[in-house]
Amino acid sequence: CVTGVQTCAVLPYEDVLGISSSKGYNSIVIPGSGEPNFDSFEANPFATKKQARERLVSRLLEKLPPEMISIDSDLVGKVDETPRAVQFAEKLEEEKKREIEKQRNKREKKKARGRNSSTKRWRRKRSNVMDQRTADRRQKIAKLHNERALQRDEEKRKK
Repeated sequence: CVTGVQTCAVLPYEDVLGISSSKGYNSIVIPGSGEPNFDSFEANPFATKKQARERLVSRLLEKLPPEMISIDSDLVGKVDETPRAVQFAEKLEEEKKREIEKQRNKREKKKARGRNSSTKRWRRKRSNVMDQRTADRRQKIAKLHNERALQRDEEKRKK
């Protein structure tokens, strides 16, 4: 039974070639195929997220033809003549709007462990609120404690 190669992939900077066929997957070592000295300006395998993003932006800017980049000559060298107090008031208003929007979109973090998990925080906040349910629960717990104490006392008397 003859099977053909379906896909073939090389691991960059390593001497490994992955081959998949209809029977399964095989990896082959090809000595010398990996480049030992990579060019970190071209493709850095150890790049951080920030470096990779910067590289992507610079590549996109290189693709953009210079004719596409233009400056509006009406805006260059023009002075904003609105009074400084008005500008300051507008800036404060914008900041207040952003702060209100942040508060609306703010959610509690979902932590799984520790004293500051979201559930524990909610319970601590709720523990100060006294309603009928919590009062009934506390009475029930106190009653159980009293019953257990009485049982212990009776067992001690029997001995």
